[in-house]
Amino acid sequence: WYSKEINSAEDFNGLKFRMPGLGGKALGKLGASVQNIPGSEVYQALSSGAIDGTEWIGPWADEKAGFQEITKTYYTAGFHEPGAALSVATNRDVFDSLTPGQQKMIEIASGECHQWNLSQFLANNGAALQRLQAGGVNRIKRN
Repeated sequence: WYSKEINSAEDFNGLKFRMPGLGGKALGKLGASVQNIPGSEVYQALSSGAIDGTEWIGPWADEKAGFQEITKTYYTAGFHEPGAALSVATNRDVFDSLTPGQQKMIEIASGECHQWNLSQFLANNGAALQRLQAGGVNRIKRN
């Protein structure tokens, strides 16, 4: 989601963009001013002009976040996040203290949760993108 179209690498120079992680580092190399703000503050930051753009997850989640209310310039798909993914984190000492059966339960439940989440995005992204475009969003896809 951008406040303007990006037509060259130079367009990133000085652009205030919210993107954490390696994607943000890559944009920083192009001259973007990378902003690491919490997800709960992104809508307000974009609508107030505190940032010029943001990445999010994909059409279904983006539509729910309401970014189409602020800007109509939408680039898909992101190089930095090919899809919604989940991970599980545990205290290593606690995990190691579990029986092999308990560890396997965590592994299986985590995998099932990931598959369910992925299936939700795969099932809903297409229709959400169509609604966004029908509402005037200009989807720009770069090869």
